[in-house]
Amino acid sequence: MTLGFSGAAGLGNELRSHLLRGEELIWQGGPATSATFTSADAFFIPFSICWLSLACFWEADAARSGVVFAEIWGVPFIAFGLYVLAGRFVYKRFQHRHTAYGVTQYRAMIVTPRSFRDLPLRGVSLTVERSRDGRRVSMIVSTPEPDRLYGFLGRRRPSQAAYARYANTGMEPLMRSAQFPFAFYDVEDSQGLLGALDHLRFPSAD
Repeated sequence: MTLGFSGAAGLGNELRSHLLRGEELIWQGGPATSATFTSADAFFIPFSICWLSLACFWEADAARSGVVFAEIWGVPFIAFGLYVLAGRFVYKRFQHRHTAYGVTQYRAMIVTPRSFRDLPLRGVSLTVERSRDGRRVSMIVSTPEPDRLYGFLGRRRPSQAAYARYANTGMEPLMRSAQFPFAFYDVEDSQGLLGALDHLRFPSAD
């Protein structure tokens, strides 16, 4: 599935294709493409600069030594550093342009080029985060998770909360096995979204 929408009409068409019989959209939107940084970048940006500096130093030293294996060994580390420093912002902008959020009278929906997620939100704990300038809002769902063990040592499987810090940072392609929380990120229509969520979660209040 390819999402080629750039406006409200395209958003609505993609979301309506997933509606059930008798279901109606009460809000639709998507993440702002202008939203670039998150609080996690306070760690990722200095980390990527240090990583890339060390990788380039290694590569330069390997080139001077003439050891081909050492030169080849350093290339993936440089590529990783470049992605964390700059490439992930390109990915994040593309992902924001091709993500649709929707709220119906029964559930919330997220549509991307390769996935569709939906979740009933009645009785579910939500965390609402506002951007520093107050122009955007993010909604993150806190869902209970089973206490699972894996591996012969019985180590605990990382929860969604453990991966939440990496969500909406552009690091997602490097963490394909991660279970990210259900969330709407960087929505500019904060009043519309929050009103629709209240309508969905507390219908008797209308």
